[in-house]
Amino acid sequence: MILYLTKVFLTLTIFLIFYHLVLEREKMHQFNRFFLLGILPFSFITPLYKINSFTKPVIENFKSSDLISVLEQGEIVQENNFNLLILLGVIYGIITSILIVRFF
Repeated sequence: MILYLTKVFLTLTIFLIFYHLVLEREKMHQFNRFFLLGILPFSFITPLYKINSFTKPVIENFKSSDLISVLEQGEIVQENNFNLLILLGVIYGIITSILIVRFF
């Protein structure tokens, strides 16, 4: 659910940036109104689409003996411990701190 809401937020953000950069100064108020009303349902529907990618697998002829030989050689595989939620929390905390300092 959080992934879905993040995709909706990013889609809305992209469209609003486009609106502010391109369409805000246009005199076609009716088109702008329909554009702004149209991006809402579009941004909620877009994350539901699944795009299939037709890529070849990276490991085609992988054998379990290859894994054993790699482990016997002592190579260390390092995992990526990057967490997007922690990053978003830090960014949220920084922005909140700046606004609180500015408020006082």
